[in-house]
Amino acid sequence: MKSNTKPRSGLNERRQAFVQAYLSNGHNATQAAISAGYSPKTAQEQGSRLLSNVMVRAMLATKAEEVAAVVELETARTLRHVACVSYSDIGQMLDEQGKLIPIPKMAPEVRAAIKSIEFDKDTGGVTKIGLWDKNAGLEKAMKHHGLYERDNDQRREDLSLQIVLVGASTGAIERGVLDSEGARQPPRQDGRAPH
Repeated sequence: MKSNTKPRSGLNERRQAFVQAYLSNGHNATQAAISAGYSPKTAQEQGSRLLSNVMVRAMLATKAEEVAAVVELETARTLRHVACVSYSDIGQMLDEQGKLIPIPKMAPEVRAAIKSIEFDKDTGGVTKIGLWDKNAGLEKAMKHHGLYERDNDQRREDLSLQIVLVGASTGAIERGVLDSEGARQPPRQDGRAPH
């Protein structure tokens, strides 16, 4: 027996339009939903729903891989550049006399830390070198290693401990409703307050 249901090609086209708009607009799901033809009134909800859709997530992953391949964006290479900025040492740009090493003679990892170069308009010599923000590089490296997640988990534990301690009034402890650590005690069978 044949099914009378047609494939929802319009839905798939909308999903594809959403994916394309999402990747091109800086990952704004609401605006991508509007671009894909959803109502501005429901675009935020639709964008969120589409991002949780398995098919949309697969399309996003495929497109992201395609883009990365085209621009030769590689995780290992990106992390190497983050490391170059994070661990940069201005001393590696200077010779024994404290003079700037000619830029073409600097090691590639040293050059990777350079953000800008200013030249003297008369002599063509380098007058100023700007470096990428080392703290920003270290922050990116820390995020990559999950160090902020660990820090946030530790803070959540501290916060829950503070809530328990603040919530544990001395009267509740004295009445036996809470133990000394702020945990609720089970009720007694005789109906009296626990001790």
